Formats: sequence, C-alpha cells, structure tokens
Amino acid sequence: MTQQLQKLSQATGIAQPGLLSIWEQVKANHALLETCKRHNFGTTDTRKLGTKYTCRACGGTADASAVTWYERGLAHGSAV
Repeated sequence: MTQQLQKLSQATGIAQPGLLSIWEQVKANHALLETCKRHNFGTTDTRKLGTKYTCRACGGTADASAVTWYERGLAHGSAV
C-alpha cells in the first residue's frame, strides 16, 4: 500500500498523512450511512454539483447525485 500511497500523494499534491486522514473520514462517513435505517437529507432543491447533504438521522453526508438516486429509489420502492 505504501507504493500506491506515494503515487497518489505525488499525483494529488496531498501529503501521505493527509491522504490517510481523508481515507479515515471517508470510512467513518460510510459507517454512519450504512447503519442508518432511513436517511433524511432534508430539502435538496439546489442539487448543485459538489453540494453535500447531511442526513438528519445519522449525520452522514452524501453528494447531490447520491441523494437524488437514493430518493428516486425510495419513490420507486413505494410505488410497487
């Protein structure tokens, strides 16, 4: 993993400790999202690229695309 981390660090300009910190944050966010019984991202009217939404139930965050597809999945599931 060290070699891949070095390559990623060189490609992004982010020092290895920073990359590891980001990875830990990603894993923690994923754990929050995975344990949530039903997300509540609140109003998502803006849907701007790069916008992050926070679930009111679990505190996990997701981008506009993920939230859109999550909400579409709920709508499709409730229509069956």
